[in-house]
Amino acid sequence: MRYSIYIWLICTIWAMFVFTIQQASAQIQTNISYERYLELIEEPKQTALDQLPAVKKRFKSDELDASDLFVVVILTDESDNWEQVFIHVERWNDEMVAGILASEMGIIEGAQPGDPFVFEEKHLVDWLIVYENGKEEGNFIAHYLSALQNLSQ
Repeated sequence: MRYSIYIWLICTIWAMFVFTIQQASAQIQTNISYERYLELIEEPKQTALDQLPAVKKRFKSDELDASDLFVVVILTDESDNWEQVFIHVERWNDEMVAGILASEMGIIEGAQPGDPFVFEEKHLVDWLIVYENGKEEGNFIAHYLSALQNLSQ
């Protein structure tokens, strides 16, 4: 019983969080080019990437056993559309990351939450750890975009 409440709580918190961040991201994505977006997120992206080796080490050592690790990648298509998404990490071997899509797609078509993804580590732009108590670590780009959105209101 306690375990099912825990799972429900984590899923609810995660769903609210992802919905809020995806709305902010989608609003930004429709207003600027991919190149401008990369310039905009350069500072929080670099902060995330600077910490990535330590996060990878923690994941591989099973230190994050009771938490969930997500990484952030930006998907593009042949029409120059782009979308930033969360991938729930299942495996991380050498320079390859494997996981499942944890985001609802709003711009890039063809992928659904739960779809498997395998990609090179070099494509990561951010990471997020969600702990069983609902607290989080990382997610630098989302926090940065949220602060920008609050400033513009």
